[in-house]
Amino acid sequence: MRWFSLSRILKMICRRGWLPIIGMFMQIGPAQAHGLIEETSRARLPVIFSGLLLVALWLIYCIGARRVRPTAGRWLAFHGAGLVAALITFGPLAPWLGSGSAAHMIQHLLIMAVIAPFYALARPLPQWLAAMGRTGRFCI
Repeated sequence: MRWFSLSRILKMICRRGWLPIIGMFMQIGPAQAHGLIEETSRARLPVIFSGLLLVALWLIYCIGARRVRPTAGRWLAFHGAGLVAALITFGPLAPWLGSGSAAHMIQHLLIMAVIAPFYALARPLPQWLAAMGRTGRFCI
């Protein structure tokens, strides 16, 4: 069971240079890059992958926050950004945000004007490094 630890998997991906290869298989055409409501399962892959990535980064942050305590403001900024990201991607407004062009642009605006600055203000790198140990330092 120890073989499946997060640090070993990350170390293997970083040392062997598999990240570009993994990214190459995740590329899908621009018309299929949005939403869980599409008919094909291939069109759902980017949304499912982004959801898994969001959950993984949140879990790593929570583990690292137990080792390196963030300030209250940074903690709130990180969790607020994650909450907004989850709500606009998977929440009850997600079908409405993907239905029209103007609503979809609101989704992009929220990503650029709310989520990205909150993640930058949160400065999650010390917590991620604390959670991943030496493997995290090797990847960066």
